[in-house]
Amino acid sequence: MNMLSRLRMVRVAKLLVVMLVVGFAVVAYASHVRFEKLDPPVLLASQQVLKDRINCGADRLCVRGPYILETGGDGTLPEDLSRLVVKLDSGNVDLDLVIVFQYKEEGDSWSTREAWVACISASDEGQESCEFSSERELKGLRSKKIYIFVGNPSESGGHEFTLTAEWEPVRAPLCRNETCLPLISNQAVTKTIQQNSFRFQHEGKTARLFTVAVPPGALAMALRVRAGDPLSNVDAYLGRGRIAPEENPVEQASFALVSSLGEEMIILPRPTAGTYWLAVFNRTDQPQDVEVIAAVLMDLQDLPSGASASGQVATGTGLLPFLAEYLQTTQGTLAPTQYRLHLKEADLKGVTALQITLRGSGSPNLHVRFNKIVEIKDRRVLADLSAVGPATEKTISLSSALLKPGQIYVAVEGLGALPQNYELQAQLIKAGTTMLQTVRVVLEPVWVRLGEGN
Repeated sequence: MNMLSRLRMVRVAKLLVVMLVVGFAVVAYASHVRFEKLDPPVLLASQQVLKDRINCGADRLCVRGPYILETGGDGTLPEDLSRLVVKLDSGNVDLDLVIVFQYKEEGDSWSTREAWVACISASDEGQESCEFSSERELKGLRSKKIYIFVGNPSESGGHEFTLTAEWEPVRAPLCRNETCLPLISNQAVTKTIQQNSFRFQHEGKTARLFTVAVPPGALAMALRVRAGDPLSNVDAYLGRGRIAPEENPVEQASFALVSSLGEEMIILPRPTAGTYWLAVFNRTDQPQDVEVIAAVLMDLQDLPSGASASGQVATGTGLLPFLAEYLQTTQGTLAPTQYRLHLKEADLKGVTALQITLRGSGSPNLHVRFNKIVEIKDRRVLADLSAVGPATEKTISLSSALLKPGQIYVAVEGLGALPQNYELQAQLIKAGTTMLQTVRVVLEPVWVRLGEGN
């Protein structure tokens, strides 16, 4: 028997084991699989490549994991999940991708039941993929936690692989079914609410919902509605996830702010990630101008490629005065925005250093952390590298072992009187034939997460 025929027989035999066991609803992958356990589970950030290695597999089927999605908290998928793709790339090595809701471990063995299986991708190629995009598939995933494993069906261990995951709660399903107005963090909008109604005009259409995007790891969200006439009665109803056009916000809301006044406000510490909707009811017999504002810490802003990121360390505008305590450090105040750099292996070819420069008239401090956001614990800033001191310009350069694929988080800390403006820039430095060449890197703002008890 030639080698190709033998490999095909091994593949067919393995698939028969999988199918047979699933059919009897005992276990979905195999009955006695060796378990190469990751404790704690490894987090998969969206659109980020994770490199790893599976070592078991010398004597029987085995799995390595679990990996969980970095969606905030315990990895629970958002209620407004609209797409999820998980990919495994093992080159020319035959590895499998297994995604389950639950599993069992006994000693060094691993198993899972048919009812717990979300996806098994077990082709004879080196690339596996599980994609969830239909409403039926997504309905079974929303608000649930999944565990991702890499399986090794071969007779030898020691295989490298990469895992990537991408999910899209970008646009709430509710906004596909009816017009809604997304709110920008800490920026007020004023709309005329019709009498005895939720309705207002937006982009030439009648709408009834505002939306607030809360990403994983958010510290707090504050929301306020205020009528132009303080003697008017307006109520606010806040919910998370989906609401159908025919459903009543009063009945579907998670929070109801229903005083007899013309102003309502709420602060939610560590809100669950997802898209929140807000419906404002005008209980008067006349149209009312109503100001609506929501603030989320930390704020996200886009930084166009080739441009610097500019911001402000401030706690005195909009709803930030109510959230200032979440930003306090022993020395000063963190800016309400953090930035994340995504470095891929392809981006680093020919690169000698990554240079991060902060400029500000108030001599702000620069903090950098690898693969985690810069945090505050007991009012102390938790970072891997910091540039502090009286200089108005500070630079951190990463090279050699510190320059590798992954995520780099950057935070700005203001000292002294606020507000303080700053400018942040990141450059990849390449060694050219005659001179150094710089390539700008896009920074992505992210939320700060405080330590326990803060």
